[in-house]
Amino acid sequence: MAFVVTPIASDTADGILAWCGVTSPTPADLVIVNLAASAAEDAINFYRHVDTLEAEYQSLAIEIGVYLYSKRGVDGVLSFSENGVARSFEKGSIPTSMLARIRLPIAAGPS
Repeated sequence: MAFVVTPIASDTADGILAWCGVTSPTPADLVIVNLAASAAEDAINFYRHVDTLEAEYQSLAIEIGVYLYSKRGVDGVLSFSENGVARSFEKGSIPTSMLARIRLPIAAGPS
């Protein structure tokens, strides 16, 4: 399967690559990081009931994206140990500890 070079789609994707120390991403890395960035932004926007990512949630979107990017290949695994390194994950695609940092919008009352 041939990959097409995908440009960085957002500041979130750029931030994920920087946080992970990826300086020369492969076309596959770009696809994965763009998917992680989209998933992170979509999750925040869903909870905030907005269409575009608000600036105050940019760092959280990057943090969630890094989590998703780093977890690829171990979907559905809660913990494992390999070569003396133990890793554990919260249940779900995005940890509830991260989602809990998203404030729900205040409903506008009658004026």
